[in-house]
Amino acid sequence: MNTSLYNNRYFYRTLCIILCMTMFLGVLSSCKSWRGQEGFSFKGSAYTSDSVTDLPEALSEVSITATGSRSCIIPTNATFTIKTSGKTNAETLSRYITVTPALDFTVSAKSGTEFLLTPLSGSLEKGKVYRFTVGNPENPVYSFAFQTESELVVRSVLPADLATGVPLNTGIEIAFTEVVGNVNFKDYITISPKTAGRFELYPDGRTVVFIPEKNLEENTVYTVRVKSGLKSESGKRLEADFESKFRTGVTVADQNDKTITIYQNSGTTIFATSEYPTIYYNINNLNKIEPKLDDVSATLYRYSDAKDAIEAMKAYEAVRADYFQTGESYIFPTRGLDKAGEYKITPAAEHRGPN
Repeated sequence: MNTSLYNNRYFYRTLCIILCMTMFLGVLSSCKSWRGQEGFSFKGSAYTSDSVTDLPEALSEVSITATGSRSCIIPTNATFTIKTSGKTNAETLSRYITVTPALDFTVSAKSGTEFLLTPLSGSLEKGKVYRFTVGNPENPVYSFAFQTESELVVRSVLPADLATGVPLNTGIEIAFTEVVGNVNFKDYITISPKTAGRFELYPDGRTVVFIPEKNLEENTVYTVRVKSGLKSESGKRLEADFESKFRTGVTVADQNDKTITIYQNSGTTIFATSEYPTIYYNINNLNKIEPKLDDVSATLYRYSDAKDAIEAMKAYEAVRADYFQTGESYIFPTRGLDKAGEYKITPAAEHRGPN
């Protein structure tokens, strides 16, 4: 897969968790100005329930993933890696984890913050969805779902469904749960708008990549479809059609000559009250504009409680697909929120990507 090229990238840190960026260079968004818009832009879809106080502080942030895989489609012999934000032990962690349908499992510690959940042999059944919850099962703080393999299914697709700002020189990967080296992919996989290119199968026999002959069109929604009826080498059949969409980004030439894009790095955004929070942001400076230290400031807003923050995220999720179709950025309302502080952003490091 090709990745986007960056001419200049600046890493900034701030005390903020929710940021309103004010750019004095004139334009903040990669597509349009944010002037006159009240709110802040925040990417991501994960949120927790209002029962957050039910958990000990060590479990204020918990993740559960299938060991050795990023997919939610798992084999029946899968194990699961649990990571916590604070140090705890296997016995304490086990008390707060529930699996539905009921599943016999053991939890062992790999470290004070990383654990291995191992279902007993034969416990995971084919073709079932298992829900892992942390906290009260009726109103969990965290919830994770995994489906065991049954018939042939699409395990994952890249770019991800509803991804935005996808580089124009991207390829498209489709991963299946079974080896599909026997398939004529042109008969089952379509890309729309119609795109000339070729299919190549990865050595694992389960992942196929579509390589376009030329760059994709900018700011365009592409739909990837896999038709039902596709069969693996073992004879398993794809029982239902699969569909995924993504939106491409724009070229440098189409951006204002003062455009600078700011986006948040991946990483922890949940901190204990005793911690010094540090949030890293990147500035994707495509036109070699050198921002000064006073060019960027940040405003921190505060929700009254966790429930209000969760409701704000739910409101975003309700319209997320609509904003994806239009290509516009969703702006979280700040009206009615308390302004907790204003800060100047200072550079932590600089990285220059390839030209």
